[in-house]
Amino acid sequence: MDIKTEVGGTMLRSVKQQLKQYRTYADYLNEIDEADLLYGLLGCGMFSDKLPPLFSSEGLCRYVRANRKSIKRKSCAHVAFNVPKNKPGIRLMGIPHPLSYSQLCLTLEKYWSGIKKVLVDNCKQQDYKVSRIHLRKQGASGKLFKMNYHLWRADGDPVPLIQTDASYQINTDISLCFPSIYSHAVAWALAGKSKAKSNRNGKFWFNQIDRDLRNCTDTETHGILIGPDASNLIAEILLTRIDKELIAKGYRYIRNIDDFTCFAGSPEEAEHFLVDLDKQLSTFGLQRNQKKTSIDALPISSEDDWVSEMRAMSSELPQKLDRGDVRRAFDHGISLMQKSGDNASVIIYLLRILTCRELTVPATELLSARMLQLVRLYPYLVTTFEDLVIEKCGTNLDDVQSLSRDLYNKGIASHNLYPAYYAFYYAMKYHFTLPGVNVDEIIDSGDCLLKTFEFLYSKQKNNSGAIQKLRDDAKQIIKSNEGDHNWLFVYEALTDTELKGSGLEILKTSGVTFTLPL
Repeated sequence: MDIKTEVGGTMLRSVKQQLKQYRTYADYLNEIDEADLLYGLLGCGMFSDKLPPLFSSEGLCRYVRANRKSIKRKSCAHVAFNVPKNKPGIRLMGIPHPLSYSQLCLTLEKYWSGIKKVLVDNCKQQDYKVSRIHLRKQGASGKLFKMNYHLWRADGDPVPLIQTDASYQINTDISLCFPSIYSHAVAWALAGKSKAKSNRNGKFWFNQIDRDLRNCTDTETHGILIGPDASNLIAEILLTRIDKELIAKGYRYIRNIDDFTCFAGSPEEAEHFLVDLDKQLSTFGLQRNQKKTSIDALPISSEDDWVSEMRAMSSELPQKLDRGDVRRAFDHGISLMQKSGDNASVIIYLLRILTCRELTVPATELLSARMLQLVRLYPYLVTTFEDLVIEKCGTNLDDVQSLSRDLYNKGIASHNLYPAYYAFYYAMKYHFTLPGVNVDEIIDSGDCLLKTFEFLYSKQKNNSGAIQKLRDDAKQIIKSNEGDHNWLFVYEALTDTELKGSGLEILKTSGVTFTLPL
């Protein structure tokens, strides 16, 4: 029986009541119908938001909606690219081929009611929503997925409530989660392993999803792409099935995609959780990341030390900042970043604190100058530099041009080409010349995205010589049957006639575009 305590005339709710007050996983899923799903995955979710905001698949989605029956089932390779992590390291990501991805999204749309039923069943025994990052409507944009860890106003924060009687906290994640997902395991999670294995005929809906998923990776059975939003739905199908088994055993934890935070009453219970997690992961061909597994005695801070320190600093800053305030804030932020293993997220957090305040002109100039330096040193910061620095601070375009030159040169020299993508994007967006660009060097890189950016940049600058060299390279790629790996580049560089036989010509003839005007 709940004991109710009255404070200031208000009855305090029990822990159980507090856990039940927020929306469930099913509540979010039931808001998404088939049309929402197709637009969210195909119209808004084909290109990763880690790329410069130059690409769009809305035109493809409109074409697919109007020509569903003409979409041929095709096994295709994808465009691969590397993105820097917020700590040293890179993440391999992908842009799916429009034909294979369209077919996957159509199949997911067709069987959405069945998929939704499985997901809801997986989560129905939860007292609180275990999965914290999942498909949901993202306002009026039509997007269904966003990497957002800070939705406690809508979702609540179950952590303080599920650890009330805990003495230990377990943190772990799945080793190479998306690259390790076995396509057949998706069918196992949807239908049950024994049923899926004994019913391998392609007529079954769960096998059709498996087939179209494989077609996005050139029939490879191991690994799904990091980048397109359909991959996040696929991962949730598997991971909520694992949640179902673990919650049934009484474990209390939350999951941010493949990151688990569990609370236990004893060291033995903590070890049992890891054993049971390993067992469930192995059922689907996945493995726990041993190096990122820890068991810590409670109590411990609910957030990283650097977050607490940044919050404290924010509370002490005045609403109007002068140059000295910004200098001290950056000194503190850089120190925290270095103490946190060069975690560049600290600087993004700092920027959000500073740019929501009024800055004097000298303060704004200093903020811009410090970020022009830090972006050169930490390429991870380039994804937020435009929104938080160029647009909010009015950074001088001569400085943006100089930065872009250095990003390009650094990317080419290191063969880590991601900064060079943004160099081209800034040059096109702000209409300046990018010095030192060598089209032969770019062609020799063999990088689809770099050649795409160079082609678009050369078109804007009316550089006929570079355009012709890139078009010749694109024709050679088509002849060598490497078009799928380079589909975005050849699509931009060639005509519908020149694309004949690639499968892309029908999209080109129909006027489908994948780039936004700048």
